[in-house]
Amino acid sequence: MYIFLAFIMLVRGLMDALMMRLQQALAAGDSAGYLPPEHYNQIFTAHGVIMIFFMAMPFMFGLINIVLPLQIGARDVAYPYLNSLSLWLSVMGAALLNISLVVGDFAATAGWLIRRFLS
Repeated sequence: MYIFLAFIMLVRGLMDALMMRLQQALAAGDSAGYLPPEHYNQIFTAHGVIMIFFMAMPFMFGLINIVLPLQIGARDVAYPYLNSLSLWLSVMGAALLNISLVVGDFAATAGWLIRRFLS
């Protein structure tokens, strides 16, 4: 199920990547593209968060859940309830992240590197 979540978020991250590349292609020359700068920054930040925290990490956890019990000869991972809790908290975090992209401004004041608070 971790790998399924990672695949879903991979598709979501690829949509952000396509929007960013389309903006870059359309903004070449005198055109300003189709996204305002603030929205482009939000998409850039969301793409980074999604691909690292909701694609790469769940994929690695899914691989560990498959491989580790096979390596040690166990039937299942240790603490399966905690593993299930971790999965569903990750799913709820991904859902909240995607809802925050629609409801309000995503990282409007902070951004990926929190430049406004450091300067």
